[in-house]
Amino acid sequence: MISEHLEESDPQQELLSSPPFSSYYTSVCDRVRRDNILDSVMQDFQKCLSDQERIAYVWEFPETRQLALRPSTSSKCHEEAASCEQLYDSLVVNECNADKAFEAIQRAVLKTPTPDKNLLATRFMKRGWALLLQEQFDDAYVDANRALNLASAPGTLWNAHEILGHCHAKAKKYKEAEANFGKALESLKKSSASNTERAAVAGRVSQVLRMVKEENRPKNRSKEVTRKLEENRKKKQTHEPGKEVSENTAVDDVVGSRDHGRVPKVSYGRHPKLLSATSAVRVVVTAGSGRAVVANRDIRVGSVVMVDLPYAYAVNADQLHLRCHRCCRRCATSVPCTGCAVVQYCSESCARKGADLHKLECSVMALVYDASLGKMAPIVFRILSTVSWAKLRKSQEKLRHELLLAEQQELKEESIMEVNDWQTWSWDGQYSPHDYLTTFHLISNTSKRTFGDLLKRSLSAVYITHCLLIAGFYSPSKPTKEELQLTAALVLRHLQNCSCNAYEISEMQLKETIAENESLEIGGAVYPTISLTNHSCFPNVTRYNVGTTCVLRATRFIPKDAEILDNYGYYFHIKPIIERRDALRHQYKFECSCEACREQWPLYPHRQGESVIFKCPVSSCLAPSSLYEGRTTKCSKCGDQESYGRLAAEMSNKLLDYSAALRQMQEGKYEAALQTLLQHQALLDTHAVYPAKHFTDVQEIMRQCMNALGNVYKPKPKDK
Repeated sequence: MISEHLEESDPQQELLSSPPFSSYYTSVCDRVRRDNILDSVMQDFQKCLSDQERIAYVWEFPETRQLALRPSTSSKCHEEAASCEQLYDSLVVNECNADKAFEAIQRAVLKTPTPDKNLLATRFMKRGWALLLQEQFDDAYVDANRALNLASAPGTLWNAHEILGHCHAKAKKYKEAEANFGKALESLKKSSASNTERAAVAGRVSQVLRMVKEENRPKNRSKEVTRKLEENRKKKQTHEPGKEVSENTAVDDVVGSRDHGRVPKVSYGRHPKLLSATSAVRVVVTAGSGRAVVANRDIRVGSVVMVDLPYAYAVNADQLHLRCHRCCRRCATSVPCTGCAVVQYCSESCARKGADLHKLECSVMALVYDASLGKMAPIVFRILSTVSWAKLRKSQEKLRHELLLAEQQELKEESIMEVNDWQTWSWDGQYSPHDYLTTFHLISNTSKRTFGDLLKRSLSAVYITHCLLIAGFYSPSKPTKEELQLTAALVLRHLQNCSCNAYEISEMQLKETIAENESLEIGGAVYPTISLTNHSCFPNVTRYNVGTTCVLRATRFIPKDAEILDNYGYYFHIKPIIERRDALRHQYKFECSCEACREQWPLYPHRQGESVIFKCPVSSCLAPSSLYEGRTTKCSKCGDQESYGRLAAEMSNKLLDYSAALRQMQEGKYEAALQTLLQHQALLDTHAVYPAKHFTDVQEIMRQCMNALGNVYKPKPKDK
């Protein structure tokens, strides 16, 4: 059966789509099965020597000729928005239902046709009230202000003024609170609310207003000024990671903070050719690994090796309802896309900047995010959107030639891998993440793929090309058959190279304890420079995200000429060697031969009872010892006491520093904890014997510290 030869995509939550890719794909499989032509299809397809030939072959399938897609997305709808708002109105009267009320009004906001600004402003105001009931004061403040700025008749939005009053009162800004509560009462008189509702709200607001006026008396204001000065003094002395500060922030104690951290600079200066990398590295073609990044000099632990921007990225399907479509930030106070009811932005600024890139996919969101098409489809669609047809059209002949050369170059590099030598990696000009060719030339592993894999990806490429067509990718021109097939060939190449070169965009979830912290995948991206690094189950660098930027930092000392080794999600201390190698072979098409795999290192905790294993400092000895065994005075092999005892004492002291770092992390002081861990790791790099439980613990905690300097989210107490 042909379906047994074709790989299946990982299931994802499916948006509305018609027809889905699965219908097209299944119809091809059914015909081949029905006509009993699997062998001939396989033989003919395997004669295709390039992606262009593969596309030309499947283009003549009757299913391809009959493929007719139409725009498909979740659209704006007055009726559905009104229904969601009615649900909100029924829920919000009970404060216990505030979270459900928020979900209802959020859906109403997304579904509201944007030309109706007054209606949208009212729903922003109601969303702000739901957030206020959940004590998310910063977010409530943003929505209330947004409602007042958007409405053509803001005087009727009495509830928005009440929200601002509560937010200012929470921040102990009583003068501003008093003014807003006063405006709320004035606006209430002009509203269309019933007399009963007016009386109830007026009573509620007046009660709070009396309290605010009391706090705003001169003697109380002087106390507040003193308190503020003391708070500002303390803030200058301490910094709490994960704290979001914006021009809209009204409250000092954020409950459920979101942050994108700070993007660091690369260590040792920027590389003159690899624009996203440190000058301390170079790229070579090696035996056994193909392209590889190696150190030009010794690289200290903690050094920033790369800071790479994505050529293209996409938010995961299961995160679309939570995140800004441009910066991937969580957004409770989202600004909806003006065209669809799926995409949202964290601010008006992101909405403006993200609109151009999203406008092409807006009408085909359900098709591009079709679960049966796979997770790479939105990223590949974005790659083509980013480069644009105008640029591709000017370079058609060059691209056709590049498609042929790319596969030949990969085969050449594979032949180099069979020779025990390094060769210089060639690239004309600067290697920039903004250059389409850096993404185009990422390894695709075409020669290592099965018939089923390539046939399904070819059909996927045809489907995505039709999505581009109906979305207006070629507008205003009408593409020829040859131009459509060229686009599909490019899509096919990217479906291949993204499957083994795309990375996750992640966010660190900060919980009650360090052990509970976890990394959440929120999207996917293509990072052309970081993609040049190879995998090891025992890596010497780690990745984390700051927004959509990817940072690569050294977690161990990397000596000159050593390879920079990332990890593709399969660590030696977590998964058995058979599972690791099978997974890497299946997705990335290579047999892992890293140190941990070659020597078959045991899983965590490695050696029972031996937490710290270190080498005797005498160069002629280097015998391994363990503090657990009580060897703190002399080496059991060479008998050295002076050097050995000094090292054993230093190791014991460093264990105390490690404990201090854990306490700092628990207190949220990740920068300070990281500095302590870097010093501790420097000692381990010199004297530790691997694998050892303590070394693995330090690596894991260090990775967590670095992640906490990027995208983080700390749930508010009721969410824990």
